[in-house]
Amino acid sequence: MEYLKPDDGPPLGLDRYSRLILKATRYDAKSGVEISKKCGIPIAKCFNRIKRLEKDGYLIETDKVSTKEGKEVSVYRSDLDDGFRVSSHARAKT
Repeated sequence: MEYLKPDDGPPLGLDRYSRLILKATRYDAKSGVEISKKCGIPIAKCFNRIKRLEKDGYLIETDKVSTKEGKEVSVYRSDLDDGFRVSSHARAKT
């Protein structure tokens, strides 16, 4: 199993934005807009990273919720355990 090291540069090829997203969604699922605001990541870059992290198995869509405006949005949660271990289905980029 691969391990993420939070302060050891980009682990497994993950950049700073990707690490921030994983940290922000580690315990609580958040929407893309919430992640963008919490991490200070421009919204377009945030959604690009979310899609990449989801495709690579680091992030999972846990639910869809309605906004105040009635729009349905996805919420995401990091698929890492407390020891920063990457779950078995996540693929490391080489």
